[in-house]
Amino acid sequence: MNGGDGASSYARNSSYQRGAIEAAEALLRNEINARLDITNHSFSSFTIADFGCSSGPNTVIAVDIIIQALYHKFTSSLPNTTTPQFQVFFNDVSHTDFNALFALLPPQRPYFVAGVPGSFYGNLFPKAHLNLAYSSCALCWLSDLPSELTDTSSPAYNRGRIHYTGASAEVAQAYSSQYKKDIKLFLHARSQELAENGLMALIVPGVPDGFLDCQEASTGSEFDLLGSCLMDMAKEVLALFSVRNKNP
Repeated sequence: MNGGDGASSYARNSSYQRGAIEAAEALLRNEINARLDITNHSFSSFTIADFGCSSGPNTVIAVDIIIQALYHKFTSSLPNTTTPQFQVFFNDVSHTDFNALFALLPPQRPYFVAGVPGSFYGNLFPKAHLNLAYSSCALCWLSDLPSELTDTSSPAYNRGRIHYTGASAEVAQAYSSQYKKDIKLFLHARSQELAENGLMALIVPGVPDGFLDCQEASTGSEFDLLGSCLMDMAKEVLALFSVRNKNP
């Protein structure tokens, strides 16, 4: 994602992701209140990780929702017990603009902060370290491009596209197989890192069953338009190099 706060930054171009967080707010609050078991445990601290955090305000909004829900849970369930200190870990790949994110954090925030760079498709924390794992609109990104898509001898060769919409069933299956591998790695890593009775909340964009390789898939038209623009740009670059080679 583009860092900073400029016109092309993620911070200014992520209204869709913010809408997903806002749509899930009531469910997130209710599930924390209903499912978090704190009655038989003693917490000096409570650890939260945002996997695939953004470099913009969406991350701050999500963390505020979670912290408020946790405060309500602790104060209502254990009114005579000191509320634990909250530690929030922000995770994303190493080239994420963590500085832009940290600059957005309120100075008097009711939680401690740390950045954890690295892929969430592997382990990032010690065993049984986290009390709550959260991720929003990040698990739709694959760990790698399926190799079949760039193999000219493969039926899943996907020349001229950046997505599976409008492509063959083999292309859709290649994406699906890669996602199955990735989500298995993610869940295995979190199963080791979550403490006993820990919670995990995931917001993952998806499409209805039967729409995997269909042009009417929710974001297909957007990716088709983006792919067309990238192809036009690539053709312009190739044409420019061709002209330069003819006129040294």
